[in-house]
Amino acid sequence: MSDSNTPKGTPEAEPSSKKEFIRETIEEKKPSKRKWIRRILLLLMLAVAFGLIAALTFVLSEPRLKEMLAGEETEEAIQFSRDSLEAETTAEAEDGESSESSAEADEEALKETVEELVEGYLSTRESEEEEAAYTELVSDMASALRRSMVTVTSVQASEDIFQQEYVRSQETFGLILTETSSRMLILTETYLVKDTETVLVTLGNKSEYSASLVGMDETTGLAVVGISLEEMTEGDLSYVEPVTLGNSYICQAGDTVVALGNPMGYVPSVAWGIISYINTAQQGIDMNFQLIQTDIAGSSEATGILVNLDGEVVGWITQDYSSDDTGNMLAAMSISDIKGYIERVSNGEAMACLGVQVQVVTASLAEERQLPQGLYISSCVSGGAAYEAGLQNGDILVGIGEETITTLSGLQEVLAKYEPGETVTVIVMRSSRSGDDPQTCHETQGER
Repeated sequence: MSDSNTPKGTPEAEPSSKKEFIRETIEEKKPSKRKWIRRILLLLMLAVAFGLIAALTFVLSEPRLKEMLAGEETEEAIQFSRDSLEAETTAEAEDGESSESSAEADEEALKETVEELVEGYLSTRESEEEEAAYTELVSDMASALRRSMVTVTSVQASEDIFQQEYVRSQETFGLILTETSSRMLILTETYLVKDTETVLVTLGNKSEYSASLVGMDETTGLAVVGISLEEMTEGDLSYVEPVTLGNSYICQAGDTVVALGNPMGYVPSVAWGIISYINTAQQGIDMNFQLIQTDIAGSSEATGILVNLDGEVVGWITQDYSSDDTGNMLAAMSISDIKGYIERVSNGEAMACLGVQVQVVTASLAEERQLPQGLYISSCVSGGAAYEAGLQNGDILVGIGEETITTLSGLQEVLAKYEPGETVTVIVMRSSRSGDDPQTCHETQGER
């Protein structure tokens, strides 16, 4: 019997046996092969869906991307075939080696031949039938070349003395040169497109487009503007036809030529005649070229082209070099001599300029006159790079940098390696009491 005084809840009152909690271990169930296959199939489906979405996005966005990047594409370089005077130079060398008596005989025979040709030409010109044939030929040629010629107009806002605004416009001739991947290139006059706000080009079929300046050379007066091909209609693209630049080195006095563009002072106009003579050593700035003089009476402000009877351009009309005794007879720069300049302007390349007019001191002339071989400076353009560097008339240019200069083509090749504003070392020989002394000048190249 238990003691009645023992309190409840004491150890003596509890059972002696102990209870333990149940412990369980949860093991992760391994996925079956079927579930792994499901997962792989799901991943493959997601990959295919992602690829389809990416392809669809690229297809839809490609035209827009091309449009955005179109302006960043690099234009292909424009190149024109060059002509050579090698045959003429070889002939001159052979003539120089001939005897004095042989030269006199050749001169007399040449004189008789020229007289016969002139007499025959004059008698032909007097023939009404021949005159009509020439007129028809010129008309057909002008019609055929209409696709290659354009009118270039500059439009600029100005103010009169009363400060009232008005629009001033000028127009001149333009020649379609070639077509690139993005624009149509047109050769025209620098004075018209320089510092102008708007340039408009009117095709031979009267279609009009705005144009932008590609490049220009103020020394030769050549400029190139471009029309965006995207703006031109398919009809106009099929209508225009780039012109063919011919070989003017094979032109001779007496050849028939046609003046097209602006020979009479307004665009378009046409005239024709013959080549009176060719000045083979016309001095220009940093260049010499052939000047083709014609018997065509034109405007004192004439521009345009001379074309031979094959429809090829052989001259770019300019009145800058016409002599006073020829009146308003049209003259043109030989196209073969300026092809390199046209090419560089078409590519928008800046050209360094020395600013001199020179004559070549050949090896034979140098030996005969006891002069250094190089380029005799007959004139330094006022304000030009050579003038500012202290070069003088009478100096003989013999080198630029580390390059030796003996020919005009050599001078042009060296200048092409420099950028306008770049400083170069120019070496000239200057006459003094002690003889020809070398002078070294450092000059900053100007821009043509």
